[in-house]
Amino acid sequence: MFIKENYFFDSKTTILVKLASPISDIIRFASKKSDDFFGRIEELPVDLKKRFTQAELLNALKEIEVFKSEYGLFSFARPYFRTVASPFTQEEIEEKLEHNLSHLILNVTQDCNMSCVYCKYSETYPAERAKNTSFMSVEIADRALEFLRRRSEKTGSIRIGFYGGEPLLNFDVIRYVVTRTRRIFSQKKVYFSLTTNGLLLSEQGITDFLVENDFYLKVSLDGYKEVHDRYRVSKGKRGTFDLVYRNLVNLKERYNKYFLRNVGYTITLAPPYDLKGVKEFIEKSEISTHAPIMVSLVDPLGTDFYLQFCFEDLSVFDKQLDEIITEEKELWRKGHFSPFLDSLVYKDLVLFHSRLQGDTGDVLYPSGMCIPGFERTFVDVNGDISPCERVHYHVLIGNVKDGFDYQKIKRVVDLLVKKRERCKDCEIAKICSLCFAGTFVHGEFSEENFETLCSSRKKRWQKLLNIYIDILETNQNFFDFVGHVDGADEKG
Repeated sequence: MFIKENYFFDSKTTILVKLASPISDIIRFASKKSDDFFGRIEELPVDLKKRFTQAELLNALKEIEVFKSEYGLFSFARPYFRTVASPFTQEEIEEKLEHNLSHLILNVTQDCNMSCVYCKYSETYPAERAKNTSFMSVEIADRALEFLRRRSEKTGSIRIGFYGGEPLLNFDVIRYVVTRTRRIFSQKKVYFSLTTNGLLLSEQGITDFLVENDFYLKVSLDGYKEVHDRYRVSKGKRGTFDLVYRNLVNLKERYNKYFLRNVGYTITLAPPYDLKGVKEFIEKSEISTHAPIMVSLVDPLGTDFYLQFCFEDLSVFDKQLDEIITEEKELWRKGHFSPFLDSLVYKDLVLFHSRLQGDTGDVLYPSGMCIPGFERTFVDVNGDISPCERVHYHVLIGNVKDGFDYQKIKRVVDLLVKKRERCKDCEIAKICSLCFAGTFVHGEFSEENFETLCSSRKKRWQKLLNIYIDILETNQNFFDFVGHVDGADEKG
């Protein structure tokens, strides 16, 4: 796959290489063939033979053969892979889930004190569960902690996250869990995190408790007032920016060191876009932070939210991102980067930069798949377990009373592996992050969602690889000092 100019991304080895002419010209021709290219001069088209001398073409073919023999590059036979296989065995799954758990996410309530227009649990997403007033009980929380205790014997640290709805509405259970966790896991390092809309940070008793227990906070804040208030509204449909902003200012004034280290933001970008304005606000306002900033777009799956916008409203996103990337080049030269772009761009590029390269055979092991429930064991208010908060109740893999259901886990793993058979001929198959999230709806595989996600990931990686090349051409050492630090992973 050619990215820009003469940069070629080899789908099978994931090697990115810049090719000189006439090598690049020959590879462009070979990559369009339906079978493998054997490198004979008589196979080349007439136009190449006219543009280059026979000696130049022969030398280029020799170099291509070296690339093929030493690095496994330039194998254009389709499909790229013979078959698709799970990245892990059933034995590995059970070993991880029974002895190595470390990250528990408790969905302590499905209730919320806001009514965001783009909320996954609003009428905007007809297929999702309706917002309700369910709260996790102390009994379910106890069972979840005991469930974790029995399955974390081989881990040195424990991470407990609190999720909602708005989790602070169930503050009594949060406080109980923190106390209980410290007692149960007294011999391990313990970290706490919480995702909040920020309204209840006005209560000093809550904020003092969060600071005292060194919580990592992810506060939902979509940008400056006009942007934030467009969709993040109260149940009375009033903007919430002023309240959230005041709470954050007060928290920073009272606990400045804690704030800078532990308070990050989750930003949801929605049309009409103003990426530059949001970026400047989040990085330069008085509530700027050193903690990670998580940026995402409104989930396009199963929603009619985007129907209110025209093509121009949606396409401006790419244009604005390109403009920001162009302005970023000066930061790259100086060895700096934008926190706003961290999760939006740099996270994937850091992983790509450290990828395994080379010919690893003709079996595709999907890179986006995880062991369901291992990295982020998500427990709902009633004790049901899902692979993570992104999958939620769409894939249930057990409960805190009976444990993991390994038949269900095997079913969803096998089904996703089977469905990814179609990826054998995909140019980004080995770097694609497509996983259970979005591909399963209420326990069943969604062909429609898969196709949508597949298309969006191909488009995204085309852009990401262009950015990656721009970065390396600007500062080859950029990825030596830029590493993605996910606060949730570090703090819990």
